[in-house]
Amino acid sequence: MWVIIKRILFGLTALAVLAIAVLYIWSSVLLNETFTTENRSISLSTDPAVLAEGERKAQIFGCYHGCHGRDMEGDTFFDEPFIARLFAPNLTQASKKFTPSEMEAMIRQGTRPDGTGLIAMPSNSFSIMTDDDLTAILSFIHEFPEQASEPQSNSFGPLARALIISGGVPVGNDSDAGTPWNSSQLDTPLKLGEYLAMNACSECHGLQYEGNADFAPPLAIAKAYNREQFHALLKEGEALVPRDLGLMGLVVKFRFSYLNNEEIDALYDFLQAR
Repeated sequence: MWVIIKRILFGLTALAVLAIAVLYIWSSVLLNETFTTENRSISLSTDPAVLAEGERKAQIFGCYHGCHGRDMEGDTFFDEPFIARLFAPNLTQASKKFTPSEMEAMIRQGTRPDGTGLIAMPSNSFSIMTDDDLTAILSFIHEFPEQASEPQSNSFGPLARALIISGGVPVGNDSDAGTPWNSSQLDTPLKLGEYLAMNACSECHGLQYEGNADFAPPLAIAKAYNREQFHALLKEGEALVPRDLGLMGLVVKFRFSYLNNEEIDALYDFLQAR
C-alpha cells in the first residue's frame, strides 16, 4: 500500500512540476512575442504654452503624480506575493533614452522599441490620444529635470502568468484598440467627454466603463449626480454620501482637480448620454 501511495505522490508531484514548467514557458513566449507598430512621427516643443498644457494633461492622464511616481522617477505600483511585482519606469530618463516616436509606440501602441509588448501599461486607454496632447505631454516630460532612480524590472508569479495565458492580463494593445483622434474631433461636448473618459477614466473603470469588481464602480453611477454634484466630486472629492473615496480621492487630488469646468461639463454630458 505504501508503495502505491508513494507512486501516486510522485506522479502528482511530477504533474505539478510539469504544469509549472508549461505555465512559465508558455507565458514567457507570450511576454517575448513581438508586434508590428505603426511609425508615427511626433515632434517635441519648447513653447511655454505647450509645456504648460503638457504638465496639466500629464497630471489628468496619470503620468505625473501618478503611476510613475510623484516626479515621474518611477515607482512600484503593484506588489503582491505569487501574483506580480509591477514597476512603472522613470519617465524622465526614458524621454532621454528613447525618441519621441518610440515613446509614442509605448504609450499609444503598447510596444517597446524591440517590438515586445508592454504589460500593465494602459495603452488601450491612450490609443486615441491626439498628437497635440501627446506632443505636449512628451515635451513636458523631456524638459522636466531628470530624476535619479535605480532601474527595476517587472516580475510575474504563477497567478499573473496564468492570467497572461488566459488573456486576462493583455500584453501590448488589444487587437481592437483605437487609433489617434484629431484635435478637430473634440469640437463638441459629447466627443470631448468621450475622449476624456477614455484617456482619464477607462484605466480603472474599464474600456467599456463597466467597472472592475472591488476596485472601481461602473461609470453609470454618474447618472445619480446632478451637474453641480459632479463638479464637486471631480474638483473636491465630495461623493453624494460623505465617505472615504480611497483611491478615487487620490485621483481627484492629483489628477481630476486639474480638469477645467468645460472639460468636467463635457465628461458629465457624455456619461449622462450613455
